[in-house]
Parts: sequence; structure tokens; C-alpha cells
Amino acid sequence: IEPVYKHIVCNPQRARRVLDETASPNLQIIFDPVNLLDLNNYRNREQIIREAIETLGNDIAVVHIKDFVVENGELVSVAAGTGEMDYTDIIRFIKKEKPYIHVTLENTVPENAEAARSYIQKLWNEA
Repeated sequence: IEPVYKHIVCNPQRARRVLDETASPNLQIIFDPVNLLDLNNYRNREQIIREAIETLGNDIAVVHIKDFVVENGELVSVAAGTGEMDYTDIIRFIKKEKPYIHVTLENTVPENAEAARSYIQKLWNEA
């Protein structure tokens, strides 16, 4: 399952509840930190991400990496490294706890794909 702020499983706590009540080893988490953010909470993103990792870390199976900017009163997804996200803690978590996990770069196009990859590689090397 992928927690998304505008879905019924809208935060890490609800996702944890679904995981616990389902109690299936086949149900895991797709972690896209930007999808947990909205205009009301994006300024607290570091705390939200820490709580998500603490609450769901063992069950995270895939990580989606993208960034966001605020435009015209909306959060708009953009390529990693081109917005307001800081992926340092997430990359540390991946490197330490889930080094073989699948990670996708979202919102990349040929024009920004290399810059996004380089941004994440730099964080990985520094983690």
C-alpha cells in the first residue's frame, strides 16, 4: 500500500494499522514521502518523514523519489533535487536498513534525469 495524504490510508499511522490488522507478510509499503505532504503540513516534512520511517520502516518495500515545489497554492511534483525536499535521512535509511530495495526516480525526463541521479548519488556517497 502507498500512503497518500488524500487517500483513506493518508498517513503512516493508518498504514501501520492496515498492516497490523491485515497481518499478511505479502502486504508491504510503497514509500513516497512527497505523497504524505500537502499545503497544511509540508513545512513539517522532516518530522513527517522521520515518523514514517520509524512507523513503517520494516515494511517499506519500495521507495519513490521525487521532489516538490509550491506553485499557485499547490504542491507540484518535480524531479529529485529540483525542489524543496531533502532526501538525506531517507537515503541514510535506505543505505543502512534497506540497501537492496527498489527505488524509482519519479518526475524525471531526459532533460533532468542525469541531474536527479547525480543528486541522489551524492547523497548516497555522503550517507
